[in-house]
Parts: sequence; C-alpha cells; structure tokens
Amino acid sequence: MKRRAKDKAPFTSCPAKEYPFRTPIPARSTVRVKDVPRSPWRKEIGKLFRIGYYSKMDGLDCIWLVDARGEYCQTLDRDFLDKVLDIVTSLLLLQMPTGV
Repeated sequence: MKRRAKDKAPFTSCPAKEYPFRTPIPARSTVRVKDVPRSPWRKEIGKLFRIGYYSKMDGLDCIWLVDARGEYCQTLDRDFLDKVLDIVTSLLLLQMPTGV
C-alpha cells in the first residue's frame, strides 16, 4: 500500500515561528541622517548613506553604512539606526512589478 504524501505549505507562506529580531533592512537601501537633538551625527544632517551587505560573522543586528564613494565606513545597530537615520528608499519598494 502506498503512503500519501503530506500536503506541503507553499514556499511563499509566512513562517509560523516568531523570531527574536526585526525584519532586516534590505541591503542597498538608502538612508538619510535626520535632525535629532544632541546627536553625535549633527555635523552630517541630510547626508545619504547606503545599507551595506550583511555578513554571517556580524549578524543581522550589525548594519554597515556605505558612503558616497562606495566605502564601508561605519557600523551601527537597528535601535541606533531608527533613532538617528530615516529610510529614504528600500529595495522592497523598488521591486514592485511595472507595467509593460
């Protein structure tokens, strides 16, 4: 007698497990320094950075910033990013299908 295969969930379904971290910001997204009182970044208000690629060694909470010259210049965590930087463009928004 043959066994029936279990119905598998489609690969696009959301995971049922809750993860202890927030959804990471996609690499190559653009962020801008915002005006925050007593910020250590007050000299760089309005400057644009790109989110660099994540590495296994650093983890998802270590976010690399890439400057206008394309050099990885600074690291920060997600809490500090939300406090000091605004997300200008995200690749999740840019990947929307366009009309042909």
